[in-house]
Amino acid sequence: MGILDFGYAYILRPMAAIAFSFYKVEVIGKENVLRDKGFILAVNHSSYFDGPFIAWVLFPRPVHWIVHKKIYEKWYFRPACIMSRSVPVNGSINIAEKILNQGKIIGIFPQGGICCGDEIIKKGHRGVAVLGCKTGIPIVPCYIEGTFDRTKKVSIAPKVFMPLELRFGKPLYFEKCLTEKVPDDVLEDTLAKIVDGINGLHGKG
Repeated sequence: MGILDFGYAYILRPMAAIAFSFYKVEVIGKENVLRDKGFILAVNHSSYFDGPFIAWVLFPRPVHWIVHKKIYEKWYFRPACIMSRSVPVNGSINIAEKILNQGKIIGIFPQGGICCGDEIIKKGHRGVAVLGCKTGIPIVPCYIEGTFDRTKKVSIAPKVFMPLELRFGKPLYFEKCLTEKVPDDVLEDTLAKIVDGINGLHGKG
């Protein structure tokens, strides 16, 4: 077992297990999670709790989160980013492609940053659509509800004993683009379907 595997299994995992024991957790649609292949997990984002929550639910399969390089390089985020196998990006998807082709999971928040509240995604960034079109690898939409703390301006974690729900939708499949640049209309259509897939899980608990 490597250092990263040890940190993930024996440091992050136990910490998450303790943290989530203070909440009423419900997972819906876990049968939609592809067990034998890599996939892209597209999720709404309303709290710093979101990534650890999903990683805890999907353990022992690690989720390699797409993180902007500026965030990855901040000293107070870096240890957690390294142990959680986050992928620093700054426009390039090459590393993410390699991870997906190894049958692993890439997690991405199409909103980019944290959005206030358990609400639908109004606008998504193209990165998730580019990744889906360039690889042809299925995208599993996911919606988290309950991690946002409405009493705080920036939600780090929800109040204890609150219900948390994680809903997985059916995988979305897109044709792999063989050209070097994905046409804009294809990207927009793909992104719209991904966002609709996530938003369609809102309020379905």
